[in-house]
Amino acid sequence: TLLKYCGWGGFARLFTPDGSKRHTLADQRDELQSLSSEEEFIAMRSSITSAYFTDPAVVTALWQIVQHLGFQGGRILEPTAGVGHFLAGMPADLAKKSDVTAVELDTISAGMLEASFGPLGVQVHASALEKARLPVAFYDLVIGNVPFGDHKSLDTTSADYANWSIHNWAIGKSVDLVRPGGLIVLITSRHSLDSKTDSHRKWLSAHAELVASYRLPTMAFKSQANTEAVTDIV
Repeated sequence: TLLKYCGWGGFARLFTPDGSKRHTLADQRDELQSLSSEEEFIAMRSSITSAYFTDPAVVTALWQIVQHLGFQGGRILEPTAGVGHFLAGMPADLAKKSDVTAVELDTISAGMLEASFGPLGVQVHASALEKARLPVAFYDLVIGNVPFGDHKSLDTTSADYANWSIHNWAIGKSVDLVRPGGLIVLITSRHSLDSKTDSHRKWLSAHAELVASYRLPTMAFKSQANTEAVTDIV
């Protein structure tokens, strides 16, 4: 039941302020606000640019890629976990041989993540990835669906990738968190590969090896997240 929660990215219109007159979703917005704390409501509203959860069929495809590349279990990080679609879709034989860490910014999603997967041994960090206390060069696999957008991360470090767009930053951060020889399998915006500026690609090619990339159909996230954003698996 909790996995049916799909985040607010595809329903951002709910949070639109009233203009000259109340809009058609104003009553639902007011009800949601009355049912949540001020902190929770602000967190949900701020998540609309990044909370586009992944279709289970796409999740299954990523795990098939992981297994095809020879991963048999180990230390796994899901850096932007939502309510845990990637954890729910993990093949049972991998789950039995793995220690899993999941990070989620939105407090509502993180609470659902903890309720569903905490009892199964998943270590949940309810925080921004930038602030999560995670060991560097530690994980055998980083897997997930990174946030997309033109905005920057909250990274205040001197990392080479600190001022990259949020989707490229998440990939750069993953490179630092995975061990040498480890595997990163992420869904990202097409702009990671298509952008005219290529400083991020030069850095990534110097610090990691691109094994493969796949462009997903435009409608890949339509049913689950109500977006037609073009995405890639890298």
